[in-house]
This record gives sequence, C-alpha cells and structure tokens, in this order.
Amino acid sequence: MSFGKLWFLLIVYAFIFQGCAKAQNLALHKSYTISAKPNYDLSAPPSDSTSLTDGIYSSSGKTFWTQKTTVGWKWKEFVKVTIDLGKKQPVGSVSLSTAKRRNTDVYYPWGIYVFLSNDQHGYFYEGKAYLQKSTVEKKDKRGLFELNNIDKSARYVTIAVAPRGKNHFLFFDEIEVNKGGWLAGELSGHNISRQNIRYVVDSLRSVENPMIQFISTFKNSDQAKKDIKLFSQGSSTKDVASMDITKLKDVQSKVLKQRAAQLQARLQTSFIAEKYNPWTELPVNVVPNQNVDSLSYDKVILKGGSVYGAFTLSNLDSKQQIFQFKSPVSRAFSFYRVDYIGSKYKTRIADPLVPVSISDTLQPGVSQLYLFSLNNIQSDSTLHFNIASPQKRLTARIHTQVIDKTPQFQLNAVNWGYLTYPMLRDIKKEAIKDMKKHHINTFVVPPSAIPNLNSQDFEPFKQYLGYLPKDSKVFLFMNYKYSTTRLGSKGTPFMSDTWKKMFGDWYQKVVSIAQNVGFSASNIYLYPYDEVKKNKNIRDFQRFARWAKGNLSNLQLYATITNKKAADALYNYLDIAQFFIGSGLYSKYKRRGTENWVYSILGSSRSLSPYRYYRLLAWKAFLYDVEGIGFWNYAGNEQKTFINTAGFNVPRDYTAIYNSKSHDIISSRRWEAFKLGMEDYKVLKLHEIFFGKRQTGKLVKSVVNNPNNVVKAAEVRRSMLNKIKEK
Repeated sequence: MSFGKLWFLLIVYAFIFQGCAKAQNLALHKSYTISAKPNYDLSAPPSDSTSLTDGIYSSSGKTFWTQKTTVGWKWKEFVKVTIDLGKKQPVGSVSLSTAKRRNTDVYYPWGIYVFLSNDQHGYFYEGKAYLQKSTVEKKDKRGLFELNNIDKSARYVTIAVAPRGKNHFLFFDEIEVNKGGWLAGELSGHNISRQNIRYVVDSLRSVENPMIQFISTFKNSDQAKKDIKLFSQGSSTKDVASMDITKLKDVQSKVLKQRAAQLQARLQTSFIAEKYNPWTELPVNVVPNQNVDSLSYDKVILKGGSVYGAFTLSNLDSKQQIFQFKSPVSRAFSFYRVDYIGSKYKTRIADPLVPVSISDTLQPGVSQLYLFSLNNIQSDSTLHFNIASPQKRLTARIHTQVIDKTPQFQLNAVNWGYLTYPMLRDIKKEAIKDMKKHHINTFVVPPSAIPNLNSQDFEPFKQYLGYLPKDSKVFLFMNYKYSTTRLGSKGTPFMSDTWKKMFGDWYQKVVSIAQNVGFSASNIYLYPYDEVKKNKNIRDFQRFARWAKGNLSNLQLYATITNKKAADALYNYLDIAQFFIGSGLYSKYKRRGTENWVYSILGSSRSLSPYRYYRLLAWKAFLYDVEGIGFWNYAGNEQKTFINTAGFNVPRDYTAIYNSKSHDIISSRRWEAFKLGMEDYKVLKLHEIFFGKRQTGKLVKSVVNNPNNVVKAAEVRRSMLNKIKEK
C-alpha cells in the first residue's frame, strides 16, 4: 500500500472515530467567571462558582429554578460567562441548558452567542447557539441550546446571553464545551476586545430583532405558522427567536410575499404610495391603507427656508419591482431613500438619507420610506414629482408659498464638528459646507490644532482656521484640564509671572493669525476647560479668567457648564455660558454682557427621535430665552461610520451624519430635523415681533410640552405663518 493511500485511510478513520466517540467535555470542573452574580434566591447562591461546569444537570422531577444546581438571575439585561479551559484546546461545540415556563416571566433567552479567545484580550465571534431539543419536565420546558461545528482552538470560551427582557428571569444549569477534532483551525475574523462583546451582541440583535418582530406580526396566519414551524425545527411560533439568521430571512421573505398578496387582494393595486411624516418613527411593519392616484404637499415658509416631505412606497406585487422616479428640474430639490441602520438598543432605525437618482428596487411586500427636501427657496413654486412602475404611475405635487419677511436675529448653533476626527479628516471642506447649510454658525478648534504656549509652529492652527467660514464665531478649545496643554512643554508653573507673559504673547499671536486669515477679533473666544467639575480646575479657571479679563484687552471667554459650583465661580467672567440643558441652570443666571446658550449630549444618537431631540431644541431655546444651542456631536465617533457600520463598532455613537465610500456626506433624518428647527426659530421670532412674546411663548410651550406629538410643531408653525402673512 502506498504512503498516500495509508494517509488517506488514517484521515477517514479519524473522522469516523471522532463522529462515533462521545465528545469529551472540556469545561468539566473548569473555573469560570460571570459578569453578573447570580441573584435568584431559590437557586444557587451569589457565591456559587462551580455549578455551571460541575457536570450535574438539575433534576427533572423538580422545578428547574428551585434547585441549587441551577444558576439564576432576575432583571438582568445581559449575562456573560467565561470558561478557562486551562490551555489551548480544540473546541468542537458549545451547549447551554436552560428552561422556560408558560404564564411566567421565565423564557428562553433572546440569544446565546459564543466567543473564543486565547488571551482574554482579543475575542472572536463564532456564532449563535440555537435550540436543538426541548423536553417538558413537570411544568418546565427544558431546552438545550447548542452551537456545533466550531472546530477552532482556544483557551477561553465566552457565552454571552441576552435574556428576553430586563424584567424577566434567566436560568442555566450546565454549560458544556465539547472537544473538537485534531484538525481544528486557529481563531480568525474580526478581533473584538473584551469590553466590546456586549456591543457585538447588541449589534447582532439589531439585525435579528426587526425580523423577529416582523414575523411575529404575521405569525397567527396559517401560512406563517407553517413556515415558522418548518424553520424552527418543529418549535412553536413563540420560539421564532431561536431561529438561525438564514432561516429568519427565509421566513421573512415568505411572510412578505404573503403580506403583498393579502394587501393586493384588499387594495387592488400593484403598489401604493402614501404621505408620511418625515420625523416620526417608522415601525417594522408599515401597513398601507389607501390606494391613491396622487400625493399633494402644500407648504408655507419664510424666504430662504426649506421644505421637507416624505412618503412610503409599498410593493404589493408577487415579484420585485423597479420604480422609476422623475424629479423636478431644480437644483433646490433633493430626494432620498431612508435606510435602516442597527442601533445600540437592538432595533433597526430608519435614519440615513441615501440619495436616489432615477430608480429603486423593492422586494415583494416591502414598504420603503422616501424623503425629499427643497432648500433655500426664494419664491412661490409648484413642482411635480413622478413615481412609476411597469403597471402604474402617480404624481406628487409640491406647492410652496413663500413669505418675504425675515427677522434679523439668527439663533447661534454649535455642534463640535472637529475636522480632525476620523469621520471628517478626508472631507473637511464638504463638512464645513454641510454644517453651514444646516445653520451652524459657531465652530470649535480642537486642542490638537492649537499651538502650545511656547510653540513656534502656528501653521496647523492657521490651516485649520482656513477651512472655517470667516463670518462665524470661533471657540479655541485649549483643554487646560491637562498639564501638557496648560503649562506648555517647558512646564512653567500655571499663572506664574512667567506663564502670564508667555500666555499674553501667545494670545496676541493667535488673534493676529485669526485676523490675517479673515476673522474679526470679536468672533474669537477662548475655551479653556470643557464641563469643568473638579474643585482645583474650577479654581484654576476662575484665577485665569479674573486675570485674563483684567489684563488682556478684548479677550472673550466661553465655557460649557454642567454644575452649580462651576456656574457660581465662573459666570461673571464669561461672555458666553453654554449650559447643559438637563441641568436647568440656564434660567438661574443672567447678566448683562453674558449670553446664555444651552446644549444637549446625544449619545446613542441614531436611536433618538429626530423631532423630540433635534427639531425641538430650537423651540426650547425660544422658550428658555437663550441665544444659542448645540449638541454633541456632528461626527464624534472614533472611526469612520458608514450606514452599514455595526452598532458594536460605535458603542457611544455621537454623530448626526454618516460616511460614504465615495467621500460624500450621508445626512440623517435627525440632522435635517435640526436644520428645520433652526428655521422654525426664525418663524417664532417673527411671530414675537408681530404678536408679542407672551402670546408666542404660550404657543411654543404647547409644542415643547408635547414632545411625542410629532405634528404639533408643524401645526403651530403653519398657524403662525398664516397670521404673519396677513401683516
């Protein structure tokens, strides 16, 4: 026998032996760590650290969660178990035993996700464990969830579990890590830090959950029941969450086709277009109601303002349809498809505005939101927009009436759009143009672009200023929280005579460069500390402000303020005090010569209501009688963020825009809602001129105090404009 044949037979024998032999449980009696201590009284105690790998399954004759061999949690949103196998070993499969019971708050988890690592620093996602079998024991339904065919070598196995909800219970009794074959490969793929495992799980769920929600909407129909039962391996329709992602997509496709057939039978058309509020949430399942032949939009605006409108388009045909769009010939007109993007909260959010030119394709049963805008409108106009498929055509009419009255006052706005951030580094000019288009008139120069006290290199500062509009306000963020920026490279003691001399020379140089670039000195503000909180920093800021305002002519100071201690110490020295809106301090401090602004911090921003958190910010400015607004941040993510960037890659998510591969800026519903709010403010000020602050304030209050009524601002604004028109 040749060596080659012998080698082949050995490989075949190895696979046969591996398949026949009972797999070794590598986790047996191994140590593990848990992200949240067990806290259910009737199962294992909080100090338990062995039950999940002791090889003992809870008794079938007793309630699952009243046994000390079961580990339990109540009201936890996330649980992570990491098993140390002791050394690098081939991992073939991972299983977890759990239970649920009808008419209680005990459910199978939403998801069980498996990660592997060799060093506990870099983790690799291997897949989701799915329900393999379930047995009824007493009143409990025991379930074994398993991920097979891993075949990777690793030392650490992490099982990340997303319970059904924070008000529910979660129980396991055993985790097994079964040994893989001797051909197990090395870890590969996207390297994930331990801290980001939670965000990975959230991102995965943000893709799965909308499909689960959508399917669940139709699960009572006979066909959906059959499809779900087929793809969930015989489980009930309530276990749709246990399906593989591929199976979920298959069921969703079938359900969408069924939906299309039902709607077509009821509405007798191949597609439907319906008007939709541009700022309201878009549910997973938009149900079209009425078959119309045309859409009509009638708008009233101030000269130079913008118009927004939206509609949903639903394909009711059994096949995909290509829709043709014929836009009006106008440079002011823009047309977008509102795409979905995953959020931190495991949902899909309709937010990015992806430009559409002449056509778009929709699958059967799909409802898609589209948004259009008209910008900087100078006169009355009527435009027509056509939507056509091979079977049908309809027209949208957009009529705009322009009121040629504009107040002189502009609300100040800042959003910390640092051109040095990854999202903007390659598109600086485009970003400035975009921010100015959205009525941002104040720009912050980041510390990295500001020269040190004893630096001779002012070129980066000069170049940065070169990008900014010359009629804008400029805040120089010096970031004196850190000694490296406060003291200079020579470490000169802060506020010493030498330091003061250095600072005076530095300040004169900075102002001179700004003026040479084209800025007025009156638009330059120093921004020494951000959200100063610590007592020492507050005292240092106060010392600096007292000296600087008394010794450097025309020097202007700006600060962000989040607490009363900082406000008491600094307010009288500030030219602009921008208060965190949640502090309520903006109403407690007033002084001639100091402008009060407010700002909000919008983390996990893509999940926020465009109307409530972005459009109404300007309405609050009027109600609170402040002169400027802001939000963190325009593009503050730590990496480029595209519309398909997974949520776990941007866990904080401070951005109002998205990047595109072609280096264009992808806007969002939130960013456009902010712009509209800035234009609303002009209407409010004009109404105040004609009808007084009290009457205007009463109307504004009715809007701000009803933030969930997304049509309220539009109704009040139109009423105001109709009254203004008569003046």
